[in-house]
Amino acid sequence: MLSCWGLCLLITPMVSKAQSTGEKIGSLDRRVDSLLRKAPSVEYFLKVINLIEWDSQILASIPSISPVRIAETRNIAHAISSPFGGRIHPIFHTHHSHSGIDIPGKERDTIYAAGSGVVASIGVDDKLGGFIRIEHEYGLISIYGHMRKALCHAEDTIRIGEPIGLMGSTGNSTGPHLHYSVKFRETFTDPIPFCYLMFDYFKRVSDSGKVPFPSPEDQL
Repeated sequence: MLSCWGLCLLITPMVSKAQSTGEKIGSLDRRVDSLLRKAPSVEYFLKVINLIEWDSQILASIPSISPVRIAETRNIAHAISSPFGGRIHPIFHTHHSHSGIDIPGKERDTIYAAGSGVVASIGVDDKLGGFIRIEHEYGLISIYGHMRKALCHAEDTIRIGEPIGLMGSTGNSTGPHLHYSVKFRETFTDPIPFCYLMFDYFKRVSDSGKVPFPSPEDQL
């Protein structure tokens, strides 16, 4: 059985054989964009996800899986070492606003793109250490920090679930972990709900008995 990441990799490169499917995707895409322009907040964004009959190809174009494999067990919220929002800095011991979540792991653990998009920048920051910034659809950006090594390049087009780097402990860090942030309309928001979007989509589809996309054999 393919993992969630394997399934996600099948979504983006598909070209539908039926014109009606392509038209449906285009219609959904325009509807989502229209709704988000009316109320550009992450709370509204998540409501749109629940209200619209999402197509998996559209969902793949935003951060919708965890950047680490732990999401398959739905334990990402329990595994993080530091949540989004106010906290005491682990190094400087001062209160500050944490712009993402910290996910502990081992040196050289693989980090995956949380959604399809374009690599906007790769660099080294005094605080974040080695980082990657990916721009997605609908004004969403995902940021991956404290990385040991990048496995992609600036301006690369990245597919959801594709390996983009290796976990490290660069920058202001107390040990190997990934700092993961999501920005919506240039505002940082809690990444946790986004980590489960594709997982929940697959579950809804599975429960309904529908097939969200062709099987691997259909791609040959």
